[in-house]
Amino acid sequence: MNLKPTKISAVILSALILTSCIFACEKQSEDIVEHFDTPVEVSDITGVEPIEFVPEGYKIAAHRAVYDIVSEVEYTPVEGTDKKYPKIAVFRAVDAIFSTTNLSGFADTALTEVYYPALRGDLSLSIEARDEFLAVEWSDTFGGKECNFSLSLTNGSVEEFKNIIDGALEYISANAE
Repeated sequence: MNLKPTKISAVILSALILTSCIFACEKQSEDIVEHFDTPVEVSDITGVEPIEFVPEGYKIAAHRAVYDIVSEVEYTPVEGTDKKYPKIAVFRAVDAIFSTTNLSGFADTALTEVYYPALRGDLSLSIEARDEFLAVEWSDTFGGKECNFSLSLTNGSVEEFKNIIDGALEYISANAE
């Protein structure tokens, strides 16, 4: 095959552009979620009070900042989990100045029930479900500012989820100022 210098240049230029695009896209997706060792590091990035809440029976698996605005903590059970269907809880918080929709990250959920937590008579929470996924979202004061919250649980029961919600609300109330 006999290629002219202009065709060789075009092929090389195309390969360089394609390689640049691949690395740029890969770098961008890596920048969306940043992992940290402590909730204080996440707070420094997102501006949301450090989240130190841990649901009963769970341990922290990860501290993350998403898009540099969402504080996220992932939890796994302290004991026993199904490797095929792991149980994972995720708590997210973002300053209410940001307009968020579907903070839990899952679309196409259906209302399971409206939950009225005993701790907060002024709050009704819509628990949404899809397959083995449960999620709830609400707004509250945390660390002296209005924040939007999301709590989700995969492969757990609604009753267990309510206990996690109650613990999170108790934690938020204790850290409202």
